[in-house]
Amino acid sequence: PEQLRTKSGIHIGMSLSEFKSIMGEPSGSKGDLLFYVFCDEKELKPDDPGYSQCLVNGKSVASRCSGITARFINSKLQWIEIGVAADYVC
Repeated sequence: PEQLRTKSGIHIGMSLSEFKSIMGEPSGSKGDLLFYVFCDEKELKPDDPGYSQCLVNGKSVASRCSGITARFINSKLQWIEIGVAADYVC
């Protein structure tokens, strides 16, 4: 597993401190799991699909979020799951 690495150096078996030095502090944690959430927003224009569905107080905004969940046992990375959102939603 250590032969399979991301460009930034993340790999199974790395220490919790090594992982955090690359990823920073997590968005949240529970037990042996760390969660990282990344979101971006865009303001929709009247001709964009979904404009009226996302309209609140005169502004139409949609967002998309992606995330990473990492599990550590004895401070060693056991597995990592990466989810990527393709579409914006209200």
